[in-house]
Amino acid sequence: MNKDRGIFEYLQPIINVSAGFMKTDGYMLYMPTGVLVLIDENEMYCGIIEGLDCKIPYTSNIMAKTNTFMSLKNPENQNIDNLYFTGWNIKYNHMLCCYLQYHNIDSKVNCIYDQIDSNVNGFQELVSQSNIQNLNIPIDSLLCRLPVSKSITNRAKGDSVRLQIYDYISQPENNQIKTVKYSLFKKKFGLVINIFTNILMV
Repeated sequence: MNKDRGIFEYLQPIINVSAGFMKTDGYMLYMPTGVLVLIDENEMYCGIIEGLDCKIPYTSNIMAKTNTFMSLKNPENQNIDNLYFTGWNIKYNHMLCCYLQYHNIDSKVNCIYDQIDSNVNGFQELVSQSNIQNLNIPIDSLLCRLPVSKSITNRAKGDSVRLQIYDYISQPENNQIKTVKYSLFKKKFGLVINIFTNILMV
């Protein structure tokens, strides 16, 4: 029996409901501690899912191009060895750094905005569209240009999004840049997908 098949069967449906561009042109890192990290090819967005409860006993980290992982539907091809790509170790180190940077963001920088999606004017209209559009969020005397689209927060019926804006995670003293956290609750899986990006104040 294929020892790797179970991890594919468990993770593929979860990745499938994540941000569209992360699962088509990005990278993934699964850690057996129950953490899945996704990043798009341009490294503009980072998705983190924690608290995964995979019953499959898999003790090694899995690093892959996400579209390659998702394309292996045939059980005979669902082998971790088929995920290798040149430069995987460099990408692995980078993704691990991204996870460590955004993990527990509340303990690292100030949260300056915290609302559920239904309380954000204009969000409901834009989140159903495929193209990413900017929604201006007034904070003090400036505006945060918040990217909104179903390609970022892929919502289904019963899902919800919590929007939080923080001081810039890399340089908290930089008042022109802020870090956004979209917490997408997926009712079907009972999981929260936290998606991070950085935006400009105008």
